[in-house]
Amino acid sequence: MSFRSVDTRITIREDRGFTLLELTIAMAIFSVLSMLIMYTLNGFVTLQNQTLNRFYATSSAQNIIDQLSKDIRTAVTPSGISGQITPFVSASPTSLTFYANLGGSAPTEIHAYASPIPGNVGCPCQFHEDVYQGGSWVPRIDGGYVVGLNVFSYFSAPTPSQPQPTLLSISSLGTTSQTTLSQIAEIGLNVSTSINPNSPLATVNSLIEIRNVAFSPLVTS
Repeated sequence: MSFRSVDTRITIREDRGFTLLELTIAMAIFSVLSMLIMYTLNGFVTLQNQTLNRFYATSSAQNIIDQLSKDIRTAVTPSGISGQITPFVSASPTSLTFYANLGGSAPTEIHAYASPIPGNVGCPCQFHEDVYQGGSWVPRIDGGYVVGLNVFSYFSAPTPSQPQPTLLSISSLGTTSQTTLSQIAEIGLNVSTSINPNSPLATVNSLIEIRNVAFSPLVTS
């Protein structure tokens, strides 16, 4: 009786870890995922910053408009000043000087204007509103950032033949003519602001009707 031998050897495979190819593929996948995550986060942060900058720019423009509108609505023709037949002293696309009733014993002279930031020829610019008090000009709005100089536009009163306000032609040099200034019945405000040159632009507009009512006390300024 014979027996056949059987090979019962068992081959055991040792755990050799990741191969270089597997590591390379894994690192490539990780790099792509990291780039996608970073791109998504960067886009979110950029969008958030733009939204905040637009909000701050709009708030800044609205604050300028609100203060200026409030003052212009109190514009009055002062008595006691020879030749002064309107509330306005001078007007141009970049500046406006007028008398307003701010609650004192006499109308207060106000100078609102946009000017380039010192060192620049054009914009970026700043918007200012100064009041004449105690023999000197005192800031009321100082340094509001604007991106355009042409803040003001002027309109005459509607007539039966022309029911809509008519735009008055006032040059960039402005005018001090009381005849021309007496035609101003409405003033358009256009304030455009941004936080920095690369941030979103916010523009706020307003149209203000003028109440040309004489104010009795004499002007002292």
